[in-house]
Amino acid sequence: MEDTRLKKNHLSYIETIAMSVAIMAPTAAMALNVSLMASVSGYSISLVFLIAMVVIGFVALSFIKFNQYFSTAGSVYTFTTKSLGKKIGFLSGWLLFLTYLMFTAASSAETGSFLESFFHFSGFKIPWLPISIICTIIVWAFSFMDVKISTRIMLVFEGISIALILILSAVVLIKVGTTTGLSTLPFQTNHNSFSTLAQAVVFGFMSFAGFEGASSLGEETKNPKKYIPLAIACAVGLTGLFYLLVSYV
Repeated sequence: MEDTRLKKNHLSYIETIAMSVAIMAPTAAMALNVSLMASVSGYSISLVFLIAMVVIGFVALSFIKFNQYFSTAGSVYTFTTKSLGKKIGFLSGWLLFLTYLMFTAASSAETGSFLESFFHFSGFKIPWLPISIICTIIVWAFSFMDVKISTRIMLVFEGISIALILILSAVVLIKVGTTTGLSTLPFQTNHNSFSTLAQAVVFGFMSFAGFEGASSLGEETKNPKKYIPLAIACAVGLTGLFYLLVSYV
């Protein structure tokens, strides 16, 4: 009978951090959330991301501490069961499962919608639903092949997207810096009230959603009690800096 157990000591630190970064999808966050934040808080986008980064940092700290004690694929279920009891653990486990389920469905629909628009501009009319179904099947296949394959694919695709955005950001900063000059307005309140900034911060929180993804690799990561906390910290820190830079640009 084929061994279907999770592979121990299978993933490196880089492959582990790829999980958290890919679920957060920083390139999609910059493409979709920034405009929503700007519609609420105007120029103060970078300030909003800074606030979100600090708050999420404290939330991430709890995941970091738990992962230093527990190495399990159960992630949040295990953490809440150990600290708050089985009833709360049961509830949190199902909530996280439903969250990931809806996240997968939404991501597939989003991919179908984007590709439908792409094909439309190319002269082909293909509905989004069949595309989404095909994408879901492909993702399912990769997830059952080998976790190392799926994490590396996520790392490559997200890495290329981030690199392209960073190149564009550098070009914009250089051109603006050498002409009109850079401004600190994105880091100022710009007469926004506390409630307005708080409303915009919600979109900032959404941009960090999924940072805890590496926690689910507790049984497959090499030295998980060291690498997973480090992966979560780096994912939140580096992605937060990326958000600050790109939102400022």
